Amino acid sequence: MKSKTRQLFRWALPALLLGIICTFQLSAFAATTGAIQGHVKAADAGTALGGVKVTIVETGLVATTDKSGYYIFTGVQPGSYTLKTNSAVFDASESSIAVQADSTTTVDFGLYKKIISTGSSKILAAPVRRADTSTQYVIGTRTEQLTKSQPNNLYQFPGLVFGQPGITPDPSGYTHVRGADQNQVGFTLDGIPITEHMTGQFATNIVTVGLKSANVYSGTADPSYGGATGGFINELTMNGRDIKGGTAELTAGPGHGWNYTGTNLQYGNITPNGKFDYYGSTIMFNNSFPGNTQVAKVDSFDGLTKLNYYADPNNTVSFLYNQGYEKYLNYQEDRTAASDYAFTPDSSGPTNSAFETGKFRQDYSIQGYNISSLTYKHNFTPSSFLSYRYYHLYNFVAFHNENTASVYSERSEHSTGHQLDYTNQVTSKYQLRAGYAYTPSWTHYRSVVDPISGTYLQPIASLPSYGDIDRASFVKPTAHTLYLGNKLKALNDQVTLDAGVRYGSQHFGLVKFASYTDTYVDPRLGVNYSPKKDLVLRASYGANSQFPDTRLVEVLFPTDYGGAATATSPTDQQKRMASRYAQYNKLGTLHSNNYELGVEKAFNAYKSSWSVNATLFERYQYDLIQYTRTSYNPLGGVRGYDNSGTGRANGVEFILNKRKVNDSDWNGFFSYTNQVSRASSSIFDTGYLPYFYNAFSGDPNISDADFRQFNRDRYPTTYDQRHTVAIVANKKLNKWFETSAVLDAGSGFPFINGLASVGEGADAQHSEQGVGNSDFTEVPVTLLDKQTLQPLNPVAGRSGWHYKLSINSNFILSKATSLFLNVDNVLDSKTVLNYSTATQQGTPYYEAPSAAYPQGRVYYGKSTIITPIFVSFGVRTKF
Repeated sequence: MKSKTRQLFRWALPALLLGIICTFQLSAFAATTGAIQGHVKAADAGTALGGVKVTIVETGLVATTDKSGYYIFTGVQPGSYTLKTNSAVFDASESSIAVQADSTTTVDFGLYKKIISTGSSKILAAPVRRADTSTQYVIGTRTEQLTKSQPNNLYQFPGLVFGQPGITPDPSGYTHVRGADQNQVGFTLDGIPITEHMTGQFATNIVTVGLKSANVYSGTADPSYGGATGGFINELTMNGRDIKGGTAELTAGPGHGWNYTGTNLQYGNITPNGKFDYYGSTIMFNNSFPGNTQVAKVDSFDGLTKLNYYADPNNTVSFLYNQGYEKYLNYQEDRTAASDYAFTPDSSGPTNSAFETGKFRQDYSIQGYNISSLTYKHNFTPSSFLSYRYYHLYNFVAFHNENTASVYSERSEHSTGHQLDYTNQVTSKYQLRAGYAYTPSWTHYRSVVDPISGTYLQPIASLPSYGDIDRASFVKPTAHTLYLGNKLKALNDQVTLDAGVRYGSQHFGLVKFASYTDTYVDPRLGVNYSPKKDLVLRASYGANSQFPDTRLVEVLFPTDYGGAATATSPTDQQKRMASRYAQYNKLGTLHSNNYELGVEKAFNAYKSSWSVNATLFERYQYDLIQYTRTSYNPLGGVRGYDNSGTGRANGVEFILNKRKVNDSDWNGFFSYTNQVSRASSSIFDTGYLPYFYNAFSGDPNISDADFRQFNRDRYPTTYDQRHTVAIVANKKLNKWFETSAVLDAGSGFPFINGLASVGEGADAQHSEQGVGNSDFTEVPVTLLDKQTLQPLNPVAGRSGWHYKLSINSNFILSKATSLFLNVDNVLDSKTVLNYSTATQQGTPYYEAPSAAYPQGRVYYGKSTIITPIFVSFGVRTKF
């Protein structure tokens, strides 16, 4: 007993000291490794064999079984490995083991020879992971290939996570997890957070360059994940040990008006001495979208390089560099004809300028990023390790939308991260994890907007002082994060208890307003009961928190009152904000509480055949950011933000997986999500005004108390699709031909936009509209049939069910080379996903006054439709 106490103290002390030292906070970071564990027992008598050495052949790491025959390897990079033992009984045993991040693969020797036979046999991570108390879905390159036919999503994250339970797209295809908005999902790349501090959205091109697999957590994950109120997606990248050679994929897609060309090249290998492995990958593509109301053309490049140095079995150094660039050309209306205004941004300082060029310029948007990291990992023992990572993330985005929206904006960010992570399987029953990160950042946002002229941006001779443009923000956020996790097994390993906590602190260094610091503490609790190896019952609770967008905590609005530049100083602005419901922009942290009950069942688990996963969930979000103003009129009123928003989503997610038993077997999945999503704003930040501004026309006589009461009302979100269905089935018909069918279906979205160019929340029939030189009020709004009048309701209606069938086929020429043909939307369905009372350019769907409608009338027209049939084909080859 005394020796066990000493052992526990010996290994718990470093983590305890780490927790004491790191009483600050970190930005989100996530696990990138898995584990292999098991027991070695005598094959005949079933007795435990202690002192047996188990070796991972590829890394040379050796674990010795304890007296119960137990062994474990923690911190194992995802991939395929061979295990050997030195026992005479099992001297010939070796197995190819697939290891996944955040998962433990169990490999028992001896008594379970029917699972792992003498010689070489492939054992995948079990369909049911007994020690996982969170809802986790693992997506590999194979899944991506089966579903990769969508023209907007080739090698993109929305296409990668297609069909995963709990994930609902919106009419534009953006990813939403269990009722969370697109800017509330935590994205990481090999554990590096890749979301912007300014917007909470993806800081990269969302291209899956170098993808090995991705872990999706639709609910609460372990406390190493955080920084987002929604779910989490962690992409894991390849290394040279995974590929050992090269692959090339060339794609073209000229069919039916689409024009796509792309390449996906990758190469990796190991040096002869085994000390280094290296990997490189690039994805390049361009696409044209004739007829699309938003995007005319896109050009994209992403590249990734990864190097690993294995000094010895216990010490590894890794380097990663990832860079990308993307440019979009927009469809637009030339509303100036005679002139245009070109903007010359200066990202090095707070000034900006604009001048008249006298000619038309193409609207566009550009974005770029680069990520670099250096990681050192040290194994104290096979069951414990410490890793340190330094990384740097830079990204920039610029929108030149002068013609379509009378706006030019840009933003850029630098983030530096220091991450420390410690894991120790103290005993076979208890695991301890702890981590700390320090992340200083620099964010810069600016926007030039002209809501006054209604046609085009006014010439601006010079803007010498910071804040004298329409919107500006310069913030230096500095974050500290600490997490501590404990996992305990009981009742003969049938019960797993998970308890952890995550602490975060962020200092908002502001230039014009007063700097401030905000913190959060997120508890995580989970329990699993596994009465059988192929059955798991689980429950979990977790709080998730997210710091507010930095561009909102210091925004100067010079046109904050009556269209005049009256608030060019923070003092003037704050006086006006304090005079009404709009508040001082000292925004607090966003929060969510997540609850779930789930069951996982595998059938023929040891053959990796069938498995099912079903989860009941609820996510309640509060302290969400909302845009406030004291007048509905876009030209007037005091503007600001506050934390008055709330949201609630509940439902059930379900997935039935079929895995291959042999090469000729079919595989695929069926997933279904039933969800009701409500929020007090159509999206949780600045994209839409709160609903009541439309419902009550921004009546200046409404009191502050009325404003607050109306703001508590919740309505369907833009992505409140009640039923979301995905079916993927793949079959290798013979040695030459393989095909997969993909069905994407949904019950429709609420169409709640007023004028698309302004982005009001509810329908427009009770708001003041302007069409040309004619102003009119209380205009009836009808559907496309121009007969059905919409009721007085903050939600005007819903689009109907939509279906899309796609076929992906491979023609296998040899083991190394195949041709492929992908057809997206085979039936060429053009179902409407969303309706609006205006085009994307802001032109209302309007009929002139008539005898029946003396004031004229606005009607709902098509806003977003399923993209037309798209054919892509190409070649894949290995070398």
